Amino acid sequence: LPGPRSTPRRDRLIMARYASQISLDIPTAVLLATVLNIMNFLVLDLYSREEVGYYSMAYRVAALPLTLISGALAEVFYQKASASFRATQGFWRELKFNLLLTLAISLFIIVPIGVLAPPIFSIAFGPQWERAGYLVICLLPLLAVRLVTDSVQIAPLIIGRAAWRFVTQLTLLGVIGLGYAAAKILQLPIEEFLTSTSLLMAAVYASYVVLLASTVRRNYRGRDKHKVQTSS
Repeated sequence: LPGPRSTPRRDRLIMARYASQISLDIPTAVLLATVLNIMNFLVLDLYSREEVGYYSMAYRVAALPLTLISGALAEVFYQKASASFRATQGFWRELKFNLLLTLAISLFIIVPIGVLAPPIFSIAFGPQWERAGYLVICLLPLLAVRLVTDSVQIAPLIIGRAAWRFVTQLTLLGVIGLGYAAAKILQLPIEEFLTSTSLLMAAVYASYVVLLASTVRRNYRGRDKHKVQTSS
């Protein structure tokens, strides 16, 4: 069957409904891109081109497989959570399952990386890249928590809380700036700069997940599907 015919009034109602979400999408995307790329410039300013090379290699090799995993899980989660929300006005079961699954995957992947990263880099890329493996260890708190967070990052859009994503990215940019300032003033070595920044960013991501989970558990548990089907 054809969908409802578009009319100026209906189009205005749709735009009004999603205006706030649309207005936040672009600045959120800009902040996200900034958060993902600004560290290269900060490392260059604080240290040297050589350290940028080690950091860039460490981050890309460690983050790429985790990003692919979280992206695939996020797509499946969004489909299931959206369907559940339309049917029952809730998706707590789907959110809880995804969080537990990604937490298990994160631990399964991150713990071996923490032990084996230096020798893996040395064998795969040559002994001169072993240092990049040690920098991966500094980034583990961030990588572990972000894997969990990225798998449910779309959830606020389902419940009309797009501002949460914007505030999270803004806060991440703020803690990166805080870590940079501390490293600049205290002249911290790169290992301490990356570790402290990684821990701060992990804390922001963890706070985001806790807020999301508590809100969905409290307000979007959903009605019983059997009752919904019976009443309809």
